[in-house]
Amino acid sequence: MSDPSRSRHLIFNGEIYNYRDLRRQLGSTWQFRTDSDTEVLLAGLCTEGVDFLSRADGMWAFVFWDDRSRSLLAARDRMGEKPLFYVQPTTDELSFASELPALRKITPGRSWVEDPDSTADYFRYGFALPGHTAFKGVHEVPAAHALTWQSHKPAQITRYWSPKVERFHGTRADAEERIRDLLERSVQRRLVADVEVGALLSGGLDSSIVSTIAADKLARPLRTFSASFQNSTFDESAQAKRVADRIGSHHVARRVTEDMLQEFDETLCRHVGQPFADPSTLPTAAVTKLASESVKVALGGDGADELFCGYERYRATRLLGWYRRLPGPVRRAIRWSIGKVREPLHHHSGSLLKRAHLFVRAEQSGLSVDQYVAPTLFSTAQIERIRPDLSGRGHQHPVVDWAVDQDEARQMMCQDLVTYLSQDILAKVDRASMASSLEVRSPFLCHELVEFALQLPSDWLGGALGGKKILRHAYANRLSSETLGRRKQGFAVPVGEWFKGQLGADLRARLARQDTGLSTACVLQLLDEHVNGHRDHGLQLWAIRCYLASAGSST
Repeated sequence: MSDPSRSRHLIFNGEIYNYRDLRRQLGSTWQFRTDSDTEVLLAGLCTEGVDFLSRADGMWAFVFWDDRSRSLLAARDRMGEKPLFYVQPTTDELSFASELPALRKITPGRSWVEDPDSTADYFRYGFALPGHTAFKGVHEVPAAHALTWQSHKPAQITRYWSPKVERFHGTRADAEERIRDLLERSVQRRLVADVEVGALLSGGLDSSIVSTIAADKLARPLRTFSASFQNSTFDESAQAKRVADRIGSHHVARRVTEDMLQEFDETLCRHVGQPFADPSTLPTAAVTKLASESVKVALGGDGADELFCGYERYRATRLLGWYRRLPGPVRRAIRWSIGKVREPLHHHSGSLLKRAHLFVRAEQSGLSVDQYVAPTLFSTAQIERIRPDLSGRGHQHPVVDWAVDQDEARQMMCQDLVTYLSQDILAKVDRASMASSLEVRSPFLCHELVEFALQLPSDWLGGALGGKKILRHAYANRLSSETLGRRKQGFAVPVGEWFKGQLGADLRARLARQDTGLSTACVLQLLDEHVNGHRDHGLQLWAIRCYLASAGSST
């Protein structure tokens, strides 16, 4: 879209949910020609520049070009829901796109070379760190950052938003009321659309809250969608169906099987365009494809775990502090006892033994909040064995300076907000859903709710016995006791089970025919230990498989 003078131009991907309020505020300075949020963003950028984004509630990636000053402004939304990649081969040229395969398409003369620092980051975390990609000289605009550029100058990246972290001084009841007010207003805004809006319903707490609110606000039955697995410890479809029955939604589910791996590979190669190790991309692609057959917009529950202490690792951090105070011989005896029992392939939410193995592994890794960036797949020593040339490699991780005075669990949550959420969770949802032309909107990511959650005392959020305490209590009268009491599961996939069968055989065959750059002996050792039941290396083997699939597609 261009302004009336045809001198300023906007390319915009996303949604401004409060655009109608902003339109009224801009009415005295701009003569609107349409009723679209695109023109509201254009008007705001023309009159206020990047400062306009402080008032916008939404998700966006945009590029704004001013012919008069020969200058460009590009930005991504605060949390990183929408992607934006770019290449600047010279100071006179800049190319950008929403997906890496598209960027590769419009830069045909460029040689796309692996960045070993990003490869090291990939094996460590399963994704590229903010601002980087798997390729040298190919960059990502990080979440909450803006890029500015003028011809004959290098592009500049600056952060335009950081959350205001102030201590909350009200009562817990006041906080619960504020959470309900902010979340319900956020859902209401995200229900505004020219098409029918559905919801992705896993049966967990977060998606159940969002779906319940949406169902109450709609005049028609809400459409909800979920995925199912044959393995009962990974399957949440029965719980999702019970929530759907409770709120009166039209609910459908799709079974996720190993046979869908070809679809996953296509999503990885055609839309992600670089190594990406989150196996939940597979069910996310399946359920968003299912939803796209009925609706074009769906609500999701992403962001609540990072805001309200939902992940098991936050709980483990508190437990590790206690555990490490035990005498050394006692800890060694515990490790020995657990190590003598084979690690099951069940999901940790349904297996105490699985959780014990994961806990011991975290303790042995020397998990430290000071060094925490995101959940790790491979240790530094393992990376050096698999790819010796990656020794000492890796990019500088983001510094979350607004979380310095927080306790250990809150520091991890803040780090996850700027790294794991944007680089893994939201990247997965965007690429998987847009592959089926479905737009996913996340009410928990409203910046007002994000800033408010960061103000709350940590002991209101979670403790050694569980997380999301205040969120559960705030919606105790809207959800069933089963939903309120469920342990965090996530969109996990039984890849450990799959690697004991055909997936493992396929990996052996790929290693035999493909020049991988990896130590075949080390990978086969991991696979053999896994198949023989000594350790569950499912996620590590999956990461290796995704790396090989991406490398094979780019050669």
